[in-house]
Amino acid sequence: MIGWVRLVFDRQGIPYTILRDDDIRAGGLADEFDVIIHGDCEEDLKGQIHGLDRKFSPLAYTKTAEFPSHGVPVASDDITGGIGWSGMANLQRFVEDGGTLITLGNGSALALDGGMAPRIRRARGESTVWTPGVELTASFLRPEHPISYGYSARTSVFRSGYPVYNVRRVDRGLIVLQWGSRPPKELREDEGEEEKASKEEAAKTPPMLVSGGIKGEDILEGRPAILDLPVGKGRVLAYNFNPVYRELNHSDYRLLWNALLNWEAVNTSVRAK
Repeated sequence: MIGWVRLVFDRQGIPYTILRDDDIRAGGLADEFDVIIHGDCEEDLKGQIHGLDRKFSPLAYTKTAEFPSHGVPVASDDITGGIGWSGMANLQRFVEDGGTLITLGNGSALALDGGMAPRIRRARGESTVWTPGVELTASFLRPEHPISYGYSARTSVFRSGYPVYNVRRVDRGLIVLQWGSRPPKELREDEGEEEKASKEEAAKTPPMLVSGGIKGEDILEGRPAILDLPVGKGRVLAYNFNPVYRELNHSDYRLLWNALLNWEAVNTSVRAK
């Protein structure tokens, strides 16, 4: 689904380079790029790493006399095997050397489930969360962060069906944007918030659901919507939604533009401990 990123970039006049699996396996990414975007996709972690099964190798995607439209926009002599473990290592090296890796939607599993950010884990009860394309309230926990530029304390974001992640209490500083307006359920219970909150205070808290339907709202509230994860000298910016989902959610574009325009400011901003 990286094609939607390409479409939006083309229409916005944003220059970019398409990275093939071959390019990532070859390494040397930091020599050419400052920012790499890994887009939303339907594959699980295994599929994102290993791609098409090697049993089909070699499987060329190149222009031929019979198929002149093949090999566009980029060609490869063998499209099986994905980026592989060597590609994962090269992405890790790219970030550790000071690069910025931006992951969108389910593409964030590559970094979060793939071990680039060991302090992140799946949230308990995530299987009960159902957000089949809904607009949700989200709150900035780091209003000074470059991604937050131009926003008030709360906004709304379009979310489809993605994994739900969690961080420990001591790591909540890694969250730039969270789902909903309250801390996650376990922290509310630990701090006795449910008992302390008056009806008047509760009325001031906007509902998480803005438009659409949701199940498992209590599990999702307070979980990360955008994470800023220091890795070596660089950063992983992991989005728990796709800000360019099928070119529909134009109101979310700025959350990606802020990261792209201010990537240097992100890399030099205060690192959450």
